[in-house]
Amino acid sequence: MIPVGEHTARIATVEQTQSKAGNDMLKITMEVAAGEETETIWEYVVLKDNMEWKHDQVRKSVGLSADDPLTVDVLTGRYVQVEVVHEEYNEKTSPKVKKWVGPAAAPAQEQEEEDTDDTIIPI
Repeated sequence: MIPVGEHTARIATVEQTQSKAGNDMLKITMEVAAGEETETIWEYVVLKDNMEWKHDQVRKSVGLSADDPLTVDVLTGRYVQVEVVHEEYNEKTSPKVKKWVGPAAAPAQEQEEEDTDDTIIPI
């Protein structure tokens, strides 16, 4: 299980769906390094005006301005810093995002892969 504390997470997928109450929401699947393994944590962001405080946390964490919309394309693949807590529900303990802390850099290995340019230029 993902330990309690701040972690770098990669937003792997974002699905636009509806809550049980019928409100539009984003189901965000994040990958978090936990030791040598990667674990998954889910976050649900309801797209209602009374949840603007959470929208602001997410926007800041992915480097968006207050006016930018939260969309699948904008969020997917971003690295963020999140605070994880353990929450008990139906006698089962699970990791949960308590707070979106801020932006995070991709791990060094991925940055090196992105920076590698294997283009052959004829001389």
